[in-house]
Amino acid sequence: MTPKNRMDFEKELFESAMNHLSIEELLKFPKVMEIWQQAEQKGVQKGTMIILLDLLEQRFQQVPEWVVSKVQTADTELLRAWLKRIIHANSIEDVFV
Repeated sequence: MTPKNRMDFEKELFESAMNHLSIEELLKFPKVMEIWQQAEQKGVQKGTMIILLDLLEQRFQQVPEWVVSKVQTADTELLRAWLKRIIHANSIEDVFV
């Protein structure tokens, strides 16, 4: 079997499983569970990013491009730390020190 044929076969098998198995059954497969967890983490990270940018805009009116870039590349832990700093920050720069 060539690598391309193998990839096609694996894709077909995966699609068939997706159509015939419940979420609970699919999550028993380690790779599916890993993908699910990564997607869930990305969703949490994106939601935290959106909330942070919204709060920054509400508190400081304008959000500079350097802040948007910084927020878009941060992990969830750092985003949460910045969210907490908004409460006591006197300026947008204070959030990111």
